[in-house]
Amino acid sequence: MPLLKPMTLSERKMLHSLAWMVSQYLENNEGCIDHLCMSAGEQAVDILFNFGIVSGTSRNEEWTAKGKEFLKDLHTQL
Repeated sequence: MPLLKPMTLSERKMLHSLAWMVSQYLENNEGCIDHLCMSAGEQAVDILFNFGIVSGTSRNEEWTAKGKEFLKDLHTQL
């Protein structure tokens, strides 16, 4: 699994925005992330996976421990 890479402040802000969007629009009631086979959703999940924030790139993936921490810190980091 990829590790959360060091980021510039600008990268961190963009990644936070992407993670928040995925959390709001692609996370189901069980907490699984489903990109719904939409290209934009697939690309978003792929980016988050490459930063170690989600567990994989297919449907019904989960937030990693680092991803959950990243979302939790969303409001304190920006």
